[in-house]
Amino acid sequence: MSIVRRTPRYGRFIWTGVLLGLVLAFVLALARSGEGTGAGTALIYLGALLATIGGVAGALAAVLLERRTGE
Repeated sequence: MSIVRRTPRYGRFIWTGVLLGLVLAFVLALARSGEGTGAGTALIYLGALLATIGGVAGALAAVLLERRTGE
């Protein structure tokens, strides 16, 4: 009998975090579009920041899930 170890796919977790960060940045950029800076500028800065944070959070979630399901 062979033991099958299921590990999370890190790339999918990271890209999901990045995409969620970009969606959140888009929503926040639209919400603050009337506050001095343009929506495009806010989207670029918030997108870069939140996509990075989302990617790191996705990777952390994958590592924690692997440790939980691993031996």
